[in-house]
Amino acid sequence: MASETRSYLLGRFYRTFAIELQRLDHIARAPVLSHLAETQAGLSVVRAYGHQKRFFATLLQCVDLHLLTSLVYESGQRWLGIALDYLGAVIVFVSSVSAVTVAVTSRERVPSALIGLAINYTLLIPTYLVWVVRSLSVVEMYMCAVERVHKYTMLKAEDYRKKALVAPDWPRQGKIEFIGASVGYSVALVGRSGSGKSTLAMALFQMSDLLEGVIRIDGMDLKSVPLHSIRSQVALIPQEPLLFSGTVRSNLDPKFDIQDEEIWRALELVQMKEYIKKLGKGLESEVQEGGDNFSPTSSLDAETERKVQAIVWKAFEKSTVITIAHQLTTVLDYDQLLADRRDSLLGRPHSPPLRCPYD
Repeated sequence: MASETRSYLLGRFYRTFAIELQRLDHIARAPVLSHLAETQAGLSVVRAYGHQKRFFATLLQCVDLHLLTSLVYESGQRWLGIALDYLGAVIVFVSSVSAVTVAVTSRERVPSALIGLAINYTLLIPTYLVWVVRSLSVVEMYMCAVERVHKYTMLKAEDYRKKALVAPDWPRQGKIEFIGASVGYSVALVGRSGSGKSTLAMALFQMSDLLEGVIRIDGMDLKSVPLHSIRSQVALIPQEPLLFSGTVRSNLDPKFDIQDEEIWRALELVQMKEYIKKLGKGLESEVQEGGDNFSPTSSLDAETERKVQAIVWKAFEKSTVITIAHQLTTVLDYDQLLADRRDSLLGRPHSPPLRCPYD
């Protein structure tokens, strides 16, 4: 009974620090993978500016930290193995001495074969003891992932406001109003990094909570509109291209509720129809993870920028368009320009709708 108590205490002590070390190992591994992915994505830029040594030194620092946690974890496993072996040796010694003592002092003769069998089974105890303790420890350590998922499930979900009513054809006019809206810092569309351009777009999709003020579309406060209606009726073209592994159709129509003709019409509008046809399988053509076989990029040359702007003018001719730009040439032909100046918005006076300059 005493040996079982000792083995339980050893296992409990080991599991306590092993679980935390496993957690640290996962935390230390993430920077290594992230740095490798970032370096691979910007390898040409790193070489162009001659920063190979700096990136290699950063990688070594991340690897050293990860190996440090792995070393401590492996050392803990070796310690457990040695401790359980010593405990098993003590159990075998005590069992052997007890068996011989009983055989010598007993009035009835105990067969030597029975004593040998008892000692033989006792020799198996250390092996099974190590196996049981390590198995329990491994199960608890791998439950760390389940624990993290459980924590995510406990996070407060967004209020989708499903009970709110909105017209099926909302919005009709596309009139967007930001009335005293504040999301923590200055709001702008044209401004330097950190001025609030992207945050303004996130607030429009109700992904950033307003500290004060309201945002209205066609006179309706977005706080009273279901999130599904907002995010299905308002479109967002992100700065960074985002493609998932699958097919062209699954990327363009995840719910598979759009007719082929509409998808081909959209591809033709963005000048991708012929390219998709050349892939051989049309809409069922494979898309690799991250769109590697399409070579997407957020950096555009002058000619590509001109084509993109022409597509925007043509596709969204009857829509309200808010553009977050990093180049002045992108927004020079827009009706309204907003700029960040000391926590306030400066705008160019509204002018009559402009004719598409790319015709």
